[in-house]
Amino acid sequence: MNAKSLEYYNQLGYEGTPSIFMQLKPGEAPNYPAGLNDNTHFKEAGAKKMARMIVEEINDKLPALSQYTLPYHKVMKEVFKDTETLWEREQIEKMALLGVMSGAGRAFKPEREVTLQDYLGMLERLTGVKPTELGLENLEPKPELLTREAAVSLALDAYPQKKRLTPPAGNVDI
Repeated sequence: MNAKSLEYYNQLGYEGTPSIFMQLKPGEAPNYPAGLNDNTHFKEAGAKKMARMIVEEINDKLPALSQYTLPYHKVMKEVFKDTETLWEREQIEKMALLGVMSGAGRAFKPEREVTLQDYLGMLERLTGVKPTELGLENLEPKPELLTREAAVSLALDAYPQKKRLTPPAGNVDI
């Protein structure tokens, strides 16, 4: 297991490890308003990846026990392959599970741009707020506005506005 996890860390590279460890930017998590620099504890995405690797190792090295392991691909939905090194990985996964954004197959394409109309539709699916309620029904269609990665972050910030709710924590299985 040590070799397998080390191989995964090397695959992510130094720049990719904040997506799995508790490397939090200021304001990213309410419990850590100043941020956090913790390379010991996993974020949810990192813990899920380690759990998947453990199940794979059990099934591979101890086949007699494999009948007792859960099919992890059904229990823990896989994140998009192209978001593994993004610090917004968990937010993107939440937005996909809430049906606000989707990917194509196993790709999210975080660098793809989002039009204003797409973004307003995303906000409506997330909060129930219609563009007319925001006074935006007569906006001219604009050229590309944001990357999908930035749109996810902004939409999650808008989530509590209408619902007066806190965005769902962790993996939302809807």
